[in-house]
Amino acid sequence: MAESSSDQESMREELEQYLEEMRTKKTDEGAPMVHYPKNFDRVAGAMNRSDLHADGETGEAPWSKYLLAEATLRRDGMTRC
Repeated sequence: MAESSSDQESMREELEQYLEEMRTKKTDEGAPMVHYPKNFDRVAGAMNRSDLHADGETGEAPWSKYLLAEATLRRDGMTRC
């Protein structure tokens, strides 16, 4: 069943509000609870649905899978060989 455009818009607004709330949350020490890279908005704005799901024809994983894996390695102080 397809979602109506008003349902999609409502969901988008709800997610945008949640994201904004997460951007402003602080720990008890006053540090940001979630750290976003400086280019987060630019990268997220450039993404589309196919960037988040495997290619149905080839089964290849989207580029975002590798980007997220790389970010996780950097966060943990590791680098790819």
